[in-house]
Amino acid sequence: MFAKQSGPGLKDIAEKAGLAIPTVSLILNGRSNNYISAKTRERVLAIARELKYRPRFSGKLISGQRTRTAAIVLTQAIHIAEPHLQELVLNLIGRLEGMEYAAYVATLGRDPIAQLGNLADRGCEAFVLIGRMDDAEAATELFRQRRLSYIGYNSNLDRSVDSETPVGVAALLRHFLDCGRTDFKMFLLAEAEGFAPNSRSAALLHLFPDDADAALRSDRILFMADAGADAPSRFEAGFAATHTLVSSVPRPGALFYHTDHHALGGIKALSEAGLRVGTDVLVAGYNNIEAMRWLPFPASSAAPDLERLAPALLSELLGEGPCRRRIEPKVFLR
Repeated sequence: MFAKQSGPGLKDIAEKAGLAIPTVSLILNGRSNNYISAKTRERVLAIARELKYRPRFSGKLISGQRTRTAAIVLTQAIHIAEPHLQELVLNLIGRLEGMEYAAYVATLGRDPIAQLGNLADRGCEAFVLIGRMDDAEAATELFRQRRLSYIGYNSNLDRSVDSETPVGVAALLRHFLDCGRTDFKMFLLAEAEGFAPNSRSAALLHLFPDDADAALRSDRILFMADAGADAPSRFEAGFAATHTLVSSVPRPGALFYHTDHHALGGIKALSEAGLRVGTDVLVAGYNNIEAMRWLPFPASSAAPDLERLAPALLSELLGEGPCRRRIEPKVFLR
């Protein structure tokens, strides 16, 4: 067994700064971005100096020992703003500490393969990649050449543990049907087109397995403008799409939205049109963010089961060979 390392860590700095651990990691490793202000960077660096923070694995690198350091890598910087991914990262950090691993949090930019190589050079010997990446094959080759352990989450790597999104969405749509709202519509992003295996649109295949007419299923899908992955852009996209829909006749009795932020925008448009959510129109989103949980009217959602996903990811992290596991999400009917 390895003794726990002494001295302040990312968690100590994050607690004193009142910030998330991934944000502190980005700043201390010189990878802060437009989402982090200069004032916040200076504050974190000042706290690190005050606490005499030092990276913990340089000595082991020099001596050739195992560093017992894992990198939790978000393949897009915008992922750090996703509440459920923040929760997943914190869950993984806590579990890695229990395994006596140090955790290094990073995001990928313009040259992801070089960045992954740099992380390996700094002592990371195991990688959890969150999200899909364009250079998945090159990343896999890098990991294999350097004999690094790796696993993806909702990724296109050959080793991945995924949340089974269509199952959760199908449960929400089945709730619509059980409530007699057979005319439901789905507001999705264009990327969901084509019924990809783990897409939201694939939930229709779960509901209508005997229906060979894809065009009929497509009639239930309305595409929203993909204005951006940040919460305000999603809210505005949901509002605009719903504002256009509410003037149509007949109006659907239930609406599913790609994310909860889209759903919140849709709810605003429905309310402005004088429609009651939960009565006139049933609404469901995805990710079960806090705002959806505390609405004064019922709005359903589903979300990745992080308590099952995190241990599954770490149980597969040190494995070998192709891996594709899917974990059913949690469903919250309201």
